[in-house]
Amino acid sequence: MKNKIAHKLISILAVCGLGFISAYAIAGQDVSQQQMMQSVMQSQHMLQQAQAATGPDRQKLMNNHLVMMQSIMGKMQQMQPSAGMTPAEREAWINEHQKLMNEMMGQMMSEQNMMMNMGNMPMGNGGAMGGNMGGGMGSGMGSGMGSGMGGMNTK
Repeated sequence: MKNKIAHKLISILAVCGLGFISAYAIAGQDVSQQQMMQSVMQSQHMLQQAQAATGPDRQKLMNNHLVMMQSIMGKMQQMQPSAGMTPAEREAWINEHQKLMNEMMGQMMSEQNMMMNMGNMPMGNGGAMGGNMGGGMGSGMGSGMGSGMGGMNTK
């Protein structure tokens, strides 16, 4: 019973949060970024459900969240500003894209903390998730962040 109440509360908070965040975040985004923001918010909701769940339900939700994050990250790596943008529009697009990337990083950190805190997680499942995270997400983030921050190298 308490679990159902917690899920309802999380769902209500997520919907309210999505409304406020979406209205603010969509203001400076193009259509592809708006779609990505919606996907990121859906994955955030799934992560919140995983945090509220226990046992096998938590593991299933975490696996689903991981798959969703990998899909979103792949799409985000393919995103490019439109060719006809002015420098100011291009900068605004990049800033919005960076906000999305920061949200993704926050979710990955939360998921990683959840995995680290699951003391009773079987090694077989943990190895599979860790392998997916390192191979799929890690390499994707490295290439995505590296290309976005290439100009920041110092001599």
